[in-house]
Amino acid sequence: MSKSSRKIKRQGIKQPAHLNSQQSAMALHHAKVLEHAINVFGNQQPVEEWLGRPCKYLNGNVPLDVIDNPAGLQAIENYLERIEYGVYQ
Repeated sequence: MSKSSRKIKRQGIKQPAHLNSQQSAMALHHAKVLEHAINVFGNQQPVEEWLGRPCKYLNGNVPLDVIDNPAGLQAIENYLERIEYGVYQ
């Protein structure tokens, strides 16, 4: 154990957790969706509001509730594309 690792353990400071490949891929997808949403909505504030509200296109689900599964993530991307091109409900 290195000196810095011992110091961290002694001080009770948690080391950052490492993501596995699946978690890394999901984090990357989330970041891409967030970036796409910011481009569509103009800035982060309306994106944060939209992510927390029920959405008709997502069958009344809240985007944050469906973003953690591949189908939900794809549905959000599809909806953002529809908004971007002016084809949405």
